[in-house]
Amino acid sequence: DDDENDDDDGGNESDIEIVPTKTPYSSAYSTSKIKPSNTARLPQMSSISSSQPQQAKGPFIQLNLRTNVRSAPTSFDKKSMHGKSNMVRFRTGAKVQKLLDKYYTLYPIAKYCIVKFEFDGIAMDVNNTIAGYDMEDEELVDVLLIIPSFAESKLKNEIDAQTSSKHLHSGTKKGGSTTTSTAVTYVKINTRIKDGDPEKTHTYQLKSTDPFEKLVKAYRTQHSYSSFKHIVLKYNDIPIEGGQTPSDLGLVDGCLVEICDETEKAKQVNRMLAKSAKHMNGDASSSNAKGDIPHSSSSSGAVVVPPGGVTVKIRINGDDKSIITYGIMLNAPFQTIMSQVYEKKKVTEKDCKFEFDGQRLNPKTTPRDEDLESDETIVIEAKIDKSALEKTTKETSSTSTKDFSSSTSTAARSAPVSNARNSATMNSQPPAAINVLTLRNNVQSARTKKFRLSNDSTIQKMKQGYIKYYRKKGCSSVIFYHNNKQITDLKQTFVTLGINDMDTVIAMENGRKFMKK
Repeated sequence: DDDENDDDDGGNESDIEIVPTKTPYSSAYSTSKIKPSNTARLPQMSSISSSQPQQAKGPFIQLNLRTNVRSAPTSFDKKSMHGKSNMVRFRTGAKVQKLLDKYYTLYPIAKYCIVKFEFDGIAMDVNNTIAGYDMEDEELVDVLLIIPSFAESKLKNEIDAQTSSKHLHSGTKKGGSTTTSTAVTYVKINTRIKDGDPEKTHTYQLKSTDPFEKLVKAYRTQHSYSSFKHIVLKYNDIPIEGGQTPSDLGLVDGCLVEICDETEKAKQVNRMLAKSAKHMNGDASSSNAKGDIPHSSSSSGAVVVPPGGVTVKIRINGDDKSIITYGIMLNAPFQTIMSQVYEKKKVTEKDCKFEFDGQRLNPKTTPRDEDLESDETIVIEAKIDKSALEKTTKETSSTSTKDFSSSTSTAARSAPVSNARNSATMNSQPPAAINVLTLRNNVQSARTKKFRLSNDSTIQKMKQGYIKYYRKKGCSSVIFYHNNKQITDLKQTFVTLGINDMDTVIAMENGRKFMKK
């Protein structure tokens, strides 16, 4: 019995190959036809050994296929598949296509769905082998599934067709020929620039059988792009292939498709920035409409957060009485808030340092970049040079007239501060992104894992990311080594430790001892 199972799961190639045919839904599978494989075309001579079925090479390993139903019609029982795990056994030399074929046997409805395999967050190519992904025994493979609305009916039709197979391929009946006609249906598709302005959408109308490449061409024409401009469409955060149709995805009127276009995204973000700055720099009413309340202790009104935005509380130098509250959209950079703090406190950008979750906050990042969600409330620590605050306070209090106050305030912002501050500013460098390579358990033959961080990030941040990435492989704790020395203080930054871009750090998991090699 074990030998028979090995042959089935190992992906032996037979003399015939089952090739799924297409329905009018382009990527939806229907009935199958038998097509001779390459081995069947070889000369049938007893002296040719290659006419024997070719077996996949490599040792057997078990893989855990875990289903993640990303989208399904309301009529479908999502619990019947979502989160389910199935162990399968294959040779490492088998192609990923064999995994897909096996999955079809486990869940027949998958033949009419969009199926995507992911390993360690990387999409798997069905033409690659299992060995190409450096998999180990009992590795976890995520199966991302989008179930269109027509999938259940197509599966039912297939089952019904199998019971009456004599009519499956028949195009005629005794009474004469039969023809079928399909009414043309249109689908209105709402589009939005991914990570752009969430309120700006555009509607396209496609036939249910039109390929999405037609929409891409219309979009390029609308924006005067050349045919070489790379445009990607995504539905439920999964890329749409140009040959797929609305019917393939089960799309209906009013569905939302995101367009990945960095050029248009930058334009929309800049417009949002300008609009946000205009509101914040206006009168008190427009400021409050944007959600800017100067001090939480003296405010009697509620913060007005933009639709789908987050509430941001800026705490000055750790003083709870100095909190300033703002509302900001998920796609707006934190620079819009920081600029208001500079203006309100009469200080410069060099005088301030903003931190979120213990890490320095990049002005160009957005709440979405920090994995925040709508209606969340966060606290950002603003560390402002006390000498700058004191100097501004003294100069402001010493004024006696409005004109003199204005000139003094301007002078305070433009005047040089103490020599010590000037020296610190000259020596400090802006944070820069670096790539840090980690070698797991100091196995020299293993592949390194690259983490992209800021050079002023702490080791603690990399530790959290490392454990999160390797948790499903059994990692519960890790100790880092650099230049054969253990990093004991996790609050140190890469700059202070002298770790530069593309440097390698040894990661010893679960208390394993470090041995120099």
